[in-house]
Amino acid sequence: MPYKQTSIQVRRSVRILDKQITRRTLKNSRAQSFLEKKNKQISAKITTTSVPNFNDIVTQVSHVNKEYFSQLLLSLRFIKTIKPVDHMQLASKSVHLKRRILYENAKTLIFDLDETLVHCCENPKDAERIINIHLPTGESLEVGINIRPYAIECLTTLSKKYEIIVFTASHKCYADVVLDILDPNHEIIHHRLYRENCVNIDGVFIKDLRVITNRCLENVVIIDNSAYCFAYQLDNGVPIVSWNDDKNDTELVNLTHYLSSLCFLKDVRVSNRDTFRLALLSDNIEALLAYRRY
Repeated sequence: MPYKQTSIQVRRSVRILDKQITRRTLKNSRAQSFLEKKNKQISAKITTTSVPNFNDIVTQVSHVNKEYFSQLLLSLRFIKTIKPVDHMQLASKSVHLKRRILYENAKTLIFDLDETLVHCCENPKDAERIINIHLPTGESLEVGINIRPYAIECLTTLSKKYEIIVFTASHKCYADVVLDILDPNHEIIHHRLYRENCVNIDGVFIKDLRVITNRCLENVVIIDNSAYCFAYQLDNGVPIVSWNDDKNDTELVNLTHYLSSLCFLKDVRVSNRDTFRLALLSDNIEALLAYRRY
C-alpha cells in the first residue's frame, strides 16, 4: 500500500489547531435563528476560502504542536489512498443502537479510547492501574493503564448534553475492562463499539460512522487522535493530540468547551469544517506539503 510507512507513523499522534478551538456560547432562546444565519455565513466563507499557506497555518499552532500538524498532513495524504468501503462489509458491521430514555433527541459523541481517553503502558510499572485481561484463548494478560487528565470529568459533563459512545479499534476483552474503570455503573457511556465494528480496509481499521444505522451524520461527532480512523467522514471528526503520560495535559478541558456549543447546531459538520478545515486541507494536501519547513 502506498505510504504504508506513513500510516504507521500517523496512528499514534494526530493534531490540528487544538489550541485555536472556537468557543461559541449560544443562548437557547435565540439559538435557532442565530444558527441558521451563522451556518449560511460559514458555508459562504468555506466556499470562498483560498488554498491556505502552510507557513501561515503553522504560525497558529504552538511550537510543541508543529510536529502533530505535520503528521496530520501526512495522515490526510494517506487517507487519499484508502479505497472505498465495500458495502457488503459495511452492512455486516452495522448495528442498531437503542437510545436511552431522555436521549431520544440528543446528538451523539463518539470517543476513541487509547491515546484519547487512556494510555495502555507497555511496562505495567509505569501505570497507575494494573488490570487483567482475559483473552478468548483462556489466557490472562496483565497490563497497565493510565487515565488521561479530566477524562472522567469530560465524559460526565458532556453526557448531560449528549449521547456518549466509545468506539475503539481495540478488542472487546480489553476495552470493556478499561471502560468499566471509567464508567463502572454504565451511566455516562451509553454504548460501546469495538474492533469488530470497524471496517477493515487492507489491514487498516476504520470507524465508518455509517455502521450505526439509526443515527444521522449531521448529529454525530467523533473524537480521535488518529484522523485515518474517521477517514470516510472527515467533517464529523475532531482530532485531538495523542496522550501518553503528561499529567499537565488539558486537551479534554479545551474539548469540553468546544463540544458544549455543538449541541445547539443543526449540523455539527458545519462547525467542524470551519474550525478544523480537514476537508479543505485534504483537497489541497500536495500544495500544503510543498510548504513544509523542517
